[in-house]
Amino acid sequence: MATSRTRTAERIRSDIAAAQAEADAANAQIQALMAGTAEVLRTGDDDRHAAHDAEIARMGRVAARCDVRLADLADELAKAEAREAEDREREEAEAKVRRKAEAEAKVAAVVEGIPEGYSAHADAIAAFLVEWSEAERLAAEHGIPGPQVASGRSIPATKVVTPDREQPFEAYVNEAQNGEPTQFPHPYKPDGTIDRSKTREVRTFHRTIPGSTRHEGGMVRPGLVQLVNLPKALEDGWHAQGATNNVNHARRP
Repeated sequence: MATSRTRTAERIRSDIAAAQAEADAANAQIQALMAGTAEVLRTGDDDRHAAHDAEIARMGRVAARCDVRLADLADELAKAEAREAEDREREEAEAKVRRKAEAEAKVAAVVEGIPEGYSAHADAIAAFLVEWSEAERLAAEHGIPGPQVASGRSIPATKVVTPDREQPFEAYVNEAQNGEPTQFPHPYKPDGTIDRSKTREVRTFHRTIPGSTRHEGGMVRPGLVQLVNLPKALEDGWHAQGATNNVNHARRP
């Protein structure tokens, strides 16, 4: 049986399923006919018996043709799967070569764009950071918010001052110590024992509760100069000495 090399493995598997279904149906029919052979023989009808045997033979030929077709399809499927595997390998190899070429082109484009795409911007940022640092210095010198605060990168904490306050309290008067407050209600006798026959006077005194100073809220972020680190993309000695001479564009003043 001639087959086309352009048939896909998926199409061949579909044909195999159809041929197998036809073979199963033929074999089932043969089994059913053979099960009824005894009944046909009992009739003694030669014509019916001949027709019965002819149908069994015909279905046998159908099953045999299906077996041959299945064998041919199995061989065709093996070849199709091998061919498709080769096609996939070739396509993957071609895609790998194409991706490699795209990567090489990307690398070349980036390297070519270093002067304008990176170095020029790095130089501009470095110059800006110098101005930033100088503005911070001048602000500190004159006691005004610098760019770190003025730009909102940092928010100063709020200084909260609690003043001293007077607090009244009641205590016993210690006459022996110039009327100083005491927590003991009874004075002492000359012999040093407690004189419980006398009770000291209770009086209202005042004491000073010291105030306090604290800071609330605020937010401090690292300064831009501390965060930005832009190395030079190309520099004397970079290749020869393994980048050991690299100097940052954004120098910290």
